[in-house]
Amino acid sequence: MPEKVSIDQVIDQLIFLDKVQKGISDSDNNRINSKEKAKQKLSKWLK
Repeated sequence: MPEKVSIDQVIDQLIFLDKVQKGISDSDNNRINSKEKAKQKLSKWLK
């Protein structure tokens, strides 16, 4: 991290790292959606 960072930047970085870790954990524990399932779930927004 740079020498000078704001508390907001630190919080944003921590949130990002937490979300990445959750995604890795979900993947490791097979809590994922196939491409087709994702398309089905998102279809109302992808039209």
